Amino acid sequence: MSTKKILVGVMMTVLGTVTAGSAFGADAASYIVPAGEGMPDPVTVKLKRARLVERGDGIVLDYRLPKELDGAEPQRFKLTGVKGGDVLLLNDADGKVTATCTDAVTELTCIMTYTAGIELNDAAADLFLSASNLDANRVAELQAARGVLEHQAVGIVRIRR
Repeated sequence: MSTKKILVGVMMTVLGTVTAGSAFGADAASYIVPAGEGMPDPVTVKLKRARLVERGDGIVLDYRLPKELDGAEPQRFKLTGVKGGDVLLLNDADGKVTATCTDAVTELTCIMTYTAGIELNDAAADLFLSASNLDANRVAELQAARGVLEHQAVGIVRIRR
């Protein structure tokens, strides 16, 4: 399946599930790994380190991958762009990731495309998961999500306003 078809399918899934959100709080940001081979349903993980800054026409999205997917020292991505319309295009300075975002009143939803692929720290993530209080089914789900994310190189960041 082409990357374009995956992105269209992901965007349709995301747009179909947009709900009214609350102000920034404990559940203000999440990272979603879309369904893929060996994982029939999307997997959602809270983002503990995510920030959306809007100044004038500029927008900055700064986030770290969830520790459940990348270990105790997860990768950080900082993307910038210009507001204008309902769809925003953001890029990081290194060209490692691009984002196509839908800007709604209650939330910003971005499809993240890791242009050179993404390599996660599986050993560190497994260590983090083994120290967590998650049940075995959730651990297996997160491990499968890591494999899908590395294979598809596409994830979703959702920040509620």
